[in-house]
Amino acid sequence: MGSSAVAFAVVLLPGIAAWWTGRRLIPLRDDPALPERLMARRTRLAQAAGICWAGQLFLPGGALWMLAPGLLALLTGSFASRRALFDESWRLPSYLAWALRLGIASGGFWTLVAAAPSIVEWAGGSWLTIAALAAVLLAWSLWFAAIFRALIGARRLDRSDLQPAFEEILARSRAKAPGLYHAGPRGGRWVSALALPSVRGSAVLMSDTLLDLFDRDEIAAIFAHEVAHLEHYDRRRCLFMLLAQWLIVLVGVVAAPVVIHSIDLGLQSWIPGIWFFLIWLTLSVRISRHQAHEAESDRRAVELCGDGPALARALTKLHALTRLPRRWPLEMERTASHPSLARRIQAIEAAAGIPSPPLAAPVVVAGRVPDRFVILGPERIEWLDGVPPETPHEPAAVREAAASARVLRYSELISLRVATAGAGGTLALVAIERDGTTHSLPLREEDVGRVQAALDRVDARLTRGRRGSVHHGFIASALSACLLAVTVFSAHVATLMLPGLIAAFRQNPAALVALGVTASAQAGLWFAGLIDQSGWAAWAPAYGPSAPRSEIGLAWLAIGILGVCALLLGVARAREAPESRRVGIGLTAGALGGLGLLAWLAVVMSALPGPVAARLHDAARAMPSATLALWGCAAALLLVRLPRARAGAATLAILGVLPILVGSTWFADRFVRDPLRVSNRSLTSEAREAVTGSQIHLDKIATGLRVSPSGSRFALQAWAGREEGDDTDDQAPARAPMLVGDFSGGSRPVEGDDLGFLDEGRALILVSTSKTAELKILDVTEPSSSPWRVVLPPVANPRLSVDASAGTWTVAGVDRQWSHAIGLSGRVGEDAIATRRWPLPRSHGAVQPPGSVAYAPGSDAAVVSTISVPGASTRGMLGLTGPWLAFLPLPPTQWELWRLSPEGPRRLAASRGPLSCLATPIDQSTVLCWSVQRGTTLLWRVTPSSGAVEPAGSLSFWGRNLQMGPDGRLALLSPEGAVLLVDLSSRALTRVRLAGGAPRAFTVVPAGGRIISLSRRPQGSTVTAYELGQLTAAAPR
Repeated sequence: MGSSAVAFAVVLLPGIAAWWTGRRLIPLRDDPALPERLMARRTRLAQAAGICWAGQLFLPGGALWMLAPGLLALLTGSFASRRALFDESWRLPSYLAWALRLGIASGGFWTLVAAAPSIVEWAGGSWLTIAALAAVLLAWSLWFAAIFRALIGARRLDRSDLQPAFEEILARSRAKAPGLYHAGPRGGRWVSALALPSVRGSAVLMSDTLLDLFDRDEIAAIFAHEVAHLEHYDRRRCLFMLLAQWLIVLVGVVAAPVVIHSIDLGLQSWIPGIWFFLIWLTLSVRISRHQAHEAESDRRAVELCGDGPALARALTKLHALTRLPRRWPLEMERTASHPSLARRIQAIEAAAGIPSPPLAAPVVVAGRVPDRFVILGPERIEWLDGVPPETPHEPAAVREAAASARVLRYSELISLRVATAGAGGTLALVAIERDGTTHSLPLREEDVGRVQAALDRVDARLTRGRRGSVHHGFIASALSACLLAVTVFSAHVATLMLPGLIAAFRQNPAALVALGVTASAQAGLWFAGLIDQSGWAAWAPAYGPSAPRSEIGLAWLAIGILGVCALLLGVARAREAPESRRVGIGLTAGALGGLGLLAWLAVVMSALPGPVAARLHDAARAMPSATLALWGCAAALLLVRLPRARAGAATLAILGVLPILVGSTWFADRFVRDPLRVSNRSLTSEAREAVTGSQIHLDKIATGLRVSPSGSRFALQAWAGREEGDDTDDQAPARAPMLVGDFSGGSRPVEGDDLGFLDEGRALILVSTSKTAELKILDVTEPSSSPWRVVLPPVANPRLSVDASAGTWTVAGVDRQWSHAIGLSGRVGEDAIATRRWPLPRSHGAVQPPGSVAYAPGSDAAVVSTISVPGASTRGMLGLTGPWLAFLPLPPTQWELWRLSPEGPRRLAASRGPLSCLATPIDQSTVLCWSVQRGTTLLWRVTPSSGAVEPAGSLSFWGRNLQMGPDGRLALLSPEGAVLLVDLSSRALTRVRLAGGAPRAFTVVPAGGRIISLSRRPQGSTVTAYELGQLTAAAPR
């Protein structure tokens, strides 16, 4: 509940920000720059909502359903300021109801189409669900215009005063006479007019506010504009669009779910997200191309109504009523569905043949800084610095007194507008040249009105910047968000998160190029084997099921492709709009440069206290940000065509190569001295087939399989799941009884922590509490009797090993304070206990408890593996810090192998993959350790008495659930679920094909000529005894 509350609070933050910033705007309702302030506020609220709503998905307890209360909070927080600034009288429930109705009417159809595969999967994939959803969407597509009108409560428009003007426009038009409707909320302001083309009859809808506040000529001009839309969307085009929509519906509702159930790849879980992304990306591209159609409709409207000034007045009034600025930011100007008012009026005047009146007289504007001035003239703008304060505000006097001046013709500018730093922020006159050079003059409040009036006269003289779908902000944001989602949820790395977040919310070429280079380079380095999984992902497989390497490779392939797309998009935007090359350079290059510097420091610090070469090698492989951040920074700097920037980019690119060299095999072979890096020979492989001998089904989910020497009896540790409704933070559920049974009957519960069989009828069982521990003989045929027992010192995390042939036992674990390892040994039937204690290693960032303690009774030493995870603690390893570790340049996660002796712990080796050890029942002087590194399972023999580490063999796959049998053979499972047996004495690997219909094995244990497997079912477990058959094939590996 606590973690969900944090995510829920994050979702509500944009709504709180909307309420707070809205309060500051209400006193500024008469400010001439209010539209600019409102637009800046909307942009920042949208960015905040995107960050908070997407970010809560990464927090514990975050969920998609929280987006609904987040949107409700945003609307509620914006209501008070909206009502005051727009002179509205409605109440909050009416406002929310109208927003919901309008939202469903406008975007409900495409939202449902985008979510169709997820809905079908959530409903179980039944054909009834598919048919019902397809029918709803097909009908909605066919009757879209009628459904839209019904949702917003549209009514027939009957205005006799407008009819003659409308008929005159329709007489000049190629479009059929549409139905006329009006709609609008009571007490609210909705100023809009819509063309609703349809094969079943088109319509034009006008808002009540527009009809009430516009005069007859202005309404007629707006009607002509909508009729121009209907000319474009004629019946043939509408029919084509309807068929395309039906095809999309069938693909999303029928084909996508079928594909999900037909493939057996990691792409399965991606299909709904990919479909959702493609739908909204397609709509975004379509909207970005709509601006040209809007401009054409304005020109056609002038022809239809014959009154260009009326259309210009109507658009000006519409922008004033909706509090939209006349001039828009350059990026919005390029990507919006409609041109800005300034551009539209410019085009209307050109179409109507109306000359744009020049500025009557120069306007002198003094800046907030006393010595800075701007003169807005009829044909040019002058930027003047160094003007003495006592200078008269006359053009000639200011020019004469200025220490420096820069004169620009309006044709050299692509943007000239009043910009604001936010709600209630400072205002400035900002000009952008065609090459991207920016000029800015902070304005005094009393001068804003004069400047806005002057800009209205000079707008037509500016050069129009390039536009197109390649500049659409949603494309860049969606591409960046998709890359981030694949990176975090599939590839389990966060190195790309910094450039990805910048590109998602600052869609400039510098951020896109940096993201593209970072993503594609990291994917390339991963496929080349030059980097490892970063941060938390490296140790996650040790605590939960890991994705197959093929699925991880698929994720990296997607990252590489998306990275190339981001790179190409950034380069295209920089080429089409040279003025955007310098936008965001400081933020992107500064952030990535800082990250790269921190990563370099972390790599260097990781070498201490040693061994230096080995730790440097591991850190360079584990922290690709030491390379990628520098390369991303270099890519951003290359966009700035300056010699200094290019020299800096070249230097950063060269420095980025150094960590790759340090992390390479060449460096490791020459400078790294680590026993785990010695060449480990592959085991000789043979194949056998096993047939089902016996099988028993249990009604409990179990783990921890133990078997008797002949495999006729077994013991399991029943899983003690958390009770429903238990919301405590306790990560360890209550201990459940062990289950002891055979294949001839059922199983019986036995209290204990671990068990080892002495023979077919007896077993040693270890029972421990917080204060003491007890080892006793269990007669499996008569559990109530115990002929021998011995009391042991308390041991935490105990592991029992039994040598049935020698009649000895060992217990290895740690004390309750996790400060010392404990090794206990003795003989069955005797009360003497040999006790040994060794101090555990204490290193910065080490996660306790240790992974495993392996104690060989034939020596005075033990072997222990620990995990070093920066920022992790004993509890909550998967809390807030986990997914973000790779984002931070911290020392890499490592498994460390230590020799424990009376003299103290000594570090033997380190591994970047999961490392664990256990004592072998045959050779009591050594322990067996294994690790998974880069998709390969490596085995070593470690002698605790001397600390010697010797290779024992390697397997060319990721081995799972390794278990040692009573006869000393090792059993494990491949990622595909195949069973493998390893004979350590002969270094032979046996691949066993399990025949019969048993479920996929969860763990297996060899016992003589048998293999005992444990499989899990939804409501229980299955234990199966397989009889090994004859050799079927052999091949060296």
